[in-house]
Amino acid sequence: MKFVEKRIRNKTNCMSRKWEKPFDEKFTKEGDFHVNKNLTVKVPFMSKTGFYKVAELDEATLVSVPYKGNASALFILPKEGKMKAVESHQSDLVKKFKSHCQRTAMRVFLFVFLSQALLCAGVFGHHEKQEEHHEKQVDDHTEETSPLQKIVPGNVKFSYSFYNHLANKYPSDNLFLSPMSISLLFSMLSAGAKGQTQTQIHETLGFNVSTTSEDINKGFQQLLRLVNQPNTDLELNSANALFLEQHTELVEKFIEDLKDFYESEVIHSDFQKGDEAKNQINAYVEKKTNGKIKELLKSVSPATLLVLINTIYFKGTWLHSFDETRTREADFHVDENKSIKVPMMTIREKFLVAIVREMGFVMVDIPYKGNTSAILIVPDKGKLQEVERALQNVSMQTWRRLIRPM
Repeated sequence: MKFVEKRIRNKTNCMSRKWEKPFDEKFTKEGDFHVNKNLTVKVPFMSKTGFYKVAELDEATLVSVPYKGNASALFILPKEGKMKAVESHQSDLVKKFKSHCQRTAMRVFLFVFLSQALLCAGVFGHHEKQEEHHEKQVDDHTEETSPLQKIVPGNVKFSYSFYNHLANKYPSDNLFLSPMSISLLFSMLSAGAKGQTQTQIHETLGFNVSTTSEDINKGFQQLLRLVNQPNTDLELNSANALFLEQHTELVEKFIEDLKDFYESEVIHSDFQKGDEAKNQINAYVEKKTNGKIKELLKSVSPATLLVLINTIYFKGTWLHSFDETRTREADFHVDENKSIKVPMMTIREKFLVAIVREMGFVMVDIPYKGNTSAILIVPDKGKLQEVERALQNVSMQTWRRLIRPM
């Protein structure tokens, strides 16, 4: 939405509340606030990324930002030219919000000088059921597609196709992979490539011809900023590094792009001294993963010119903690013919669940503190391969719309 008009006409009793998820003052930045089509003023904007209840209606976008204590601030953001319609049908919009709202990952911008008045005017009880749930990333309320949104389809396509490739190649093995890491590293390489080489990298990663190198670089820049944004409730960090043979020189523009778009370090290494180079790389990875990965490489070839490294470190706390005393050994079915005994955690709690019998699986959303969830897909007996094929044909957003509290 390019123009947002705000008029506060109703006087209500003010209240003092604390946000359920506080805004970090470090992310407050000045930006344009459109009073109307002809008047724009500079105001400080608070910024936060999280899961919020959102309703996209014809007249406006409605966002519920929760306080502590089962109360929320409801922000009504009129679409361009819809201000009068919004003002005359506010009560109807609130009713529509309760029936249409979705739990959406959204970057919320609030203007400091106006937020105090809005908080007094738009508070309502936070008791309604969530009717529909799905995930999308919105960086602002403009109609222009952000660079991050442009790379999402390619990343999703590559993730599913790469998983299916590995599942077919290793049908009896467990798979643990990060498609984002692979796509990110090859996109780093493509930043230094040209012509057919660059085109082939982009095609392999699932990007279509309309997605430019600039789109890809800026898309991953936005993604990394989102991933590495500080969060008081969990730790999530991604780091990139290029270890370069000490006598090899790179084009300066390539080095600048790696630093600017991919937050990558460029570190020189003497690959002729294999053990020293190996120890240097392993020490970097151990530091970035807080000691979780101590020996990534067993050896390094003297013929090596460069090594690209991506690390992702995540540490979260369950919103509903599992009781260790309830952990029991039980059968885990590796396949139809093989079972092994493993420790199973147990909890009795309400979770968001989707039972998709026609495709043969159950999906469970187990939340962490900090607006993050683990999505578990549990195939029915004998349905693993069908579910794997379905991953490529049905988007996660579609499945998540089926999730309901249970």
